[in-house]
Amino acid sequence: MAGMTKEEVEQAVERLENKKTRRQLFETTWEEIRNYMLPNRPSFNTKEPLGSKTMQHIFDGTAIDAINVCKAGINGMLTNAALPWHGIELEDEKLNQVTEAQEALQEVNEVMAREYHRSNFYTNIDGVYEEVIGFGESCLFIGEGKYTALNFLPIPLKELFTDENEEGTVDTVFRSFSMTARQCAQKWGTEKLTNQMKEALKQTGGNLDKEFEILHYVHPRSDREIDLSTAQYKQDAQNKLYLSAYIDVDSKTILDEGGYDEFPFSVPRLFLMSGDDYGRGMGWNALPDVKMLNTMEKYGIRGWQKAVDPPITAPDEGFSMPIKTFPGGVTYNSRWREQGSEVKPLYGPNHSVMLPNYENKCEQKREQIREFFFYKQFRTQQQGQPRTAQEIIQIASENLKILGPLLNRFQEELLKPIILRSFQILFRAQMFPKLYAFLRSSGRQVKFKIVYLSPIAKAQRLYEAQELQNAFGMLLPAYQIMPELLDPVDPDKLYSEVVKLYPAMRNVTRKENDVKKLRSDRAAKAAAANAQMTLANAAATAKTASEADPNAGILGQLTGTYGAPVNG
Repeated sequence: MAGMTKEEVEQAVERLENKKTRRQLFETTWEEIRNYMLPNRPSFNTKEPLGSKTMQHIFDGTAIDAINVCKAGINGMLTNAALPWHGIELEDEKLNQVTEAQEALQEVNEVMAREYHRSNFYTNIDGVYEEVIGFGESCLFIGEGKYTALNFLPIPLKELFTDENEEGTVDTVFRSFSMTARQCAQKWGTEKLTNQMKEALKQTGGNLDKEFEILHYVHPRSDREIDLSTAQYKQDAQNKLYLSAYIDVDSKTILDEGGYDEFPFSVPRLFLMSGDDYGRGMGWNALPDVKMLNTMEKYGIRGWQKAVDPPITAPDEGFSMPIKTFPGGVTYNSRWREQGSEVKPLYGPNHSVMLPNYENKCEQKREQIREFFFYKQFRTQQQGQPRTAQEIIQIASENLKILGPLLNRFQEELLKPIILRSFQILFRAQMFPKLYAFLRSSGRQVKFKIVYLSPIAKAQRLYEAQELQNAFGMLLPAYQIMPELLDPVDPDKLYSEVVKLYPAMRNVTRKENDVKKLRSDRAAKAAAANAQMTLANAAATAKTASEADPNAGILGQLTGTYGAPVNG
């Protein structure tokens, strides 16, 4: 294809402006959430100077702490850097048992885990969780790095505008952000810059830092060209599955155009309401209580200050207006000759009686706010006395019922696109040589599946393992009386289920051919032992029979005299 036309570029910029207008109500709420819960995220309404204070609305840090605990809990459960959190397997379970396939998949999983650590994944995923928890939506770009195989870039929600396909999946991203002329020249070269950018580069001083609004527009292509010699789509950048264009918004000029083989963004959304373009997070539900708590703390602090350092009245020629009601304020009274006009507190002695009850009301609000962010579920293992294994299983089961839907949403919309895109990038970089060899030797197309190995997935497997253990706990007592009870149980299938529940068992599992040889040798030894025992038993029987009757036994059978009458 020839690239985007002028009309298509103008249409992309127009759609961006429409989306900015459409989500103004969202940004109003997001700005409040940012002010009270996520002060370190960029403002949606204004461009703040570097180093600006962003905590001026906050008088109580309960919401900030609750989000940090929730963020750390989800991160630890889904993408723990100290543990493998996913694996790649084949959909065909029989192929998974093939030795070459097992070795190839082990290589794939080891390479992917290594490249996550080499890249900036673990340093950037934290901010994605934070925005999804608070605002309800975020974005992570998955691409190829200059110095590492993978590169991850978190996209602030302020810069993100999206569109869905007919199935409700995000397949189009408009990213609106700013770059200086110098940065644009470094990324795309001077020859691709607009005239305004080139002029800025020629100037000295502050013009070099003049910023330009850039639109990164990514959406599915509908007009890919086919290579007639291969009957396949062309593989050049202009014919990849997803179009990628960088556009200068002011001049509506394309700075760079290319494409991606897969959708390069992971766009997790927490809660979706019918008809909404964007997700809603826990911060939406907690916002009224958070604002109320901060107001209560604001006036509660003033109350405590007045109790410690109360405003007073003092005699003077007349009241000095206005009356100073702030802590330490002095209001002068002209009736200094009359009784009771001495220096004294402005308020009576019972002014601070209600403060302890006031603090109790604030604590109730704090507990309510923590509930919105599943604070107790994420801190369960850190509270109370040591528990037994059965108690831990029960707690994990209960937490799983509460956290399961939340974490499954993250797995589907955040982790799945990351894993699929990362796998394809590493596959094209030829970092899976054993997988290539297996695919060539198999001579057929295979399908892969994702297996999650995170602590929350382990909790799910732990629950399943407990069910399996309970089932055998019921069967084994009856097995002592009726051994045939376990005849329907396939040992190999049972072991496969145990391996699924405890993937570490793969590291100590023999190869399929070795298992077959071991069983064959064992059967041969058992057959030889049985034959030897049969001969020994036969010899012992013959000896006994011969001693009782010389004509009996094997010799008698051979001579035909066994059981014949004896002539006297």
